[in-house]
Amino acid sequence: MKTVIALGNFDGVHLGHKALFDKAKEIAFENGLSPLVFTFNDNPANFLTPYHPVRQITPKMEKKRRIQNNVRNVYFMNFADCVDMSAREFFLFLVNKFNARAFVCGFNFSFGKGREGTPEMLKSLCDEFNFRCEIVGGVTDGDIVISSTNIRRLISMGRVVKANSLLTEPYSVTAKSVSGKKVGRKIGYPTINQRIDDSKVRLPRGVYITRTEIKGKSYRSVTNIGFCPTFGDREERIETHIIDRKTKELKSFNGFARVVFYDRIRDEIAFSSKEELKAQIAKDISACREYFASKKAK
Repeated sequence: MKTVIALGNFDGVHLGHKALFDKAKEIAFENGLSPLVFTFNDNPANFLTPYHPVRQITPKMEKKRRIQNNVRNVYFMNFADCVDMSAREFFLFLVNKFNARAFVCGFNFSFGKGREGTPEMLKSLCDEFNFRCEIVGGVTDGDIVISSTNIRRLISMGRVVKANSLLTEPYSVTAKSVSGKKVGRKIGYPTINQRIDDSKVRLPRGVYITRTEIKGKSYRSVTNIGFCPTFGDREERIETHIIDRKTKELKSFNGFARVVFYDRIRDEIAFSSKEELKAQIAKDISACREYFASKKAK
């Protein structure tokens, strides 16, 4: 099957990326082609400048899932396997491997050894082979172009509502649950605990309104990112209390959970007693209920 290829790194899978996917699907429909997304297993910037790694918004499996919600066919390649290809060699590799007949890229896309390839060069190569090439301009939020870099900055500042408005899906964390001190269970608020992935850009410490997906089901939840300072913990982690789910249902859970973040409630606070902590958790849960009720009402 002949293809139209959307090219990019696509970290986060934001509204700018969706514009590329939509254009590829439009070209595919008009020309009887199959749309395909080509991307990388790793961020090329981390290969080229390993001493200053860029944290991911979406690790590979999350990125794949989000892309496939837009375009079913996606191909991941190790950047190291093409880093020494010239721009022309990389173009011919794509043509031969995927039977490409059209290409879509962003206005700032680069390819080939030393980043010699530009969108204009891609257009010139396509003209040479009588292929179609579409260069998609930046999608803006006000007067700012939506980019993975800007979204990483928003997430690291705790501006999850704003970041989510630029993503095709809300920011989320997927990780296996780990054993905790079971303090939450003892005070009536059991939690699912997850370690923090240092390769992923993360929200600052605090309490967030979330939904937690377990075994195909989604539950309202309240999530704390931090050290649980009331009890003197030294390991930073993600602790999620699922609302309206019985304690016994959590006791044996040790699988993967996906926590989806919607809004920030407050900073992480050290309380002087368990009673104060319990009272605050009750307030956090109330805020969570009100949030989802207001969304449902709309």
